[in-house]
Amino acid sequence: MRLFGLHSRASATVFGRVFSSRLLVIGVVLIAGCSNADRRTGLEQKSGSTDRQQQAGDRVAQPPKEVSTITRNGQASKVFTATQQQPVTMQFYPDSIWTKPLPPNPPLIANSDAVIRNVYHAEDFPGGPVSCLTTTPEGSTCSSEKVFYYSSESDPIYKITACAHAPAQNDNNPVGKYFHLTRQAQFASNNTDQMLTDWDQSLDIDHTPGGRILSFYTFCPGRSCPLSLPNCACTTTSCANATATCQIQQNWCDVGYPENDTNTPRAVGSGVAWINVGASSGVGLLRAEEICGGPTCAGAGQVNHAIFVTTACVGGASFPSNTGALLCTNDRNVGTNTNAIYNGALVYIDSGYNCSSLPAWQKPVCAALQTYGGYVAATTSGDYGGLGMNAIEGQIAQHLAGASDPTPFFSYLNGFSNRKYTQGVYCTGSPVNRCNVYPVQNMPGLITGDSGSGFRPHLHVVDPCVPKKMAGVPAACTGSPKD
Repeated sequence: MRLFGLHSRASATVFGRVFSSRLLVIGVVLIAGCSNADRRTGLEQKSGSTDRQQQAGDRVAQPPKEVSTITRNGQASKVFTATQQQPVTMQFYPDSIWTKPLPPNPPLIANSDAVIRNVYHAEDFPGGPVSCLTTTPEGSTCSSEKVFYYSSESDPIYKITACAHAPAQNDNNPVGKYFHLTRQAQFASNNTDQMLTDWDQSLDIDHTPGGRILSFYTFCPGRSCPLSLPNCACTTTSCANATATCQIQQNWCDVGYPENDTNTPRAVGSGVAWINVGASSGVGLLRAEEICGGPTCAGAGQVNHAIFVTTACVGGASFPSNTGALLCTNDRNVGTNTNAIYNGALVYIDSGYNCSSLPAWQKPVCAALQTYGGYVAATTSGDYGGLGMNAIEGQIAQHLAGASDPTPFFSYLNGFSNRKYTQGVYCTGSPVNRCNVYPVQNMPGLITGDSGSGFRPHLHVVDPCVPKKMAGVPAACTGSPKD
């Protein structure tokens, strides 16, 4: 898969197909405690943070199923891990555009059908871009999976000493701050785009309910970067100050507060590393357990938030995007770019499409696109048709934590696997250690339509006035893709 990078280019081979990997901005995410210099530190601010969290929980919009928030404080001692994760009913950044259901029949941009047909080459399954999910960094040759670790007081303390790119606002800039992180946590890839995610729920350094999510992104051509964080054993901030193996320098970095984000609009414009629309770290992460129905993959999947999708190139940027992307010189490099989709564009599947007809692993993705929608947040370059999945969880963190091999998620996906991708999945390895998936493709009739829709697409591009109004930003609905 080809992903567009601000400062990067590399080549890779995926099952016989050569792709040039260029990622715009994707991050490494780590959630942890703050330093004493952070505004949320100190017992005096613990009470204020709790009040903010409670208000956010009270305001959370009501999706089809019950949703709760992710609070850990002195009265709630539950610590989640990579193999014992939070319930799928929990939301990051409640009461944000990322977690609010869309209004019924939202207004669309004027050329929505033409844009969707252009993106998908007028096919339901144009065959790209693919999401590659793996159990080790060595197995990843395309830039699409996220690695989400879980940390607590029992994990070593690292200090972020430098970031080449970080948010301007101090709250979201991790430089100079301390974090409990998984020891030697592995990145998502050993070449091209490196990503890593770690949720530190500790309370000894920071008292904010919900913790912090720290994101890194680094491009590493030719397998030139380390596969993991350094081997740190520090249990105090003073030790981290004096120990080189507990100090981290990265390229793109940001930190988010999934329960206590104070940006206006909420969780918008606060990130530079996690995703290339400027969303806060952890927003829109499509977790494996959300797809397969829990830790053993025995239930029905449920996704209670918007997701992020990727496309070949874009015609510009619109709200909530605050970053650039690879611009189309024309439509699929064969015509004008009138019908190119925009970075930050919100797409959704209308209620006339039958998600229940899809393979079980795709149903929750389809339902999320009907309820919350998906935001375009990266570009792959080239002429690959369709929408891919930008922030989807691989199995590296689970594998490192000692999960069974294959993991329950890979065993689940392997049940849909075949070389022809007739159910959108192809897994390899014995035991399975890699699965390539097409979450937003191979949906019959989604693009080609049906007689009931007049053969119009069931996937649409929403007028940018909708997410603006959901975020509390004044907006007029004009039908233009520009906000």
